Amino acid sequence: MICTDTEGQIGVLEDGVNSIRVPPRDEVALRRAIERLWGDPELCSRLGASGRRLVEERYDKHQTVQRFATVIRQVTDERAVSRRV
Repeated sequence: MICTDTEGQIGVLEDGVNSIRVPPRDEVALRRAIERLWGDPELCSRLGASGRRLVEERYDKHQTVQRFATVIRQVTDERAVSRRV
């Protein structure tokens, strides 16, 4: 995976571990990253496997459903309270 080196990715996508990070709006760096992956199938496999492990560990479907359910309960509870006031 190639991603833009922005704050939103810090702690999730790590350069050389599960992605290749490139600076925002840097077409040359993006091209180099694409060429690097194109020419290194082993790197593609390693980054892909690491990325998959990350998703499986952090974004399990049951955990995701629980997070959504919690947020929905909080929002509906807040609306119910505000309607009573």
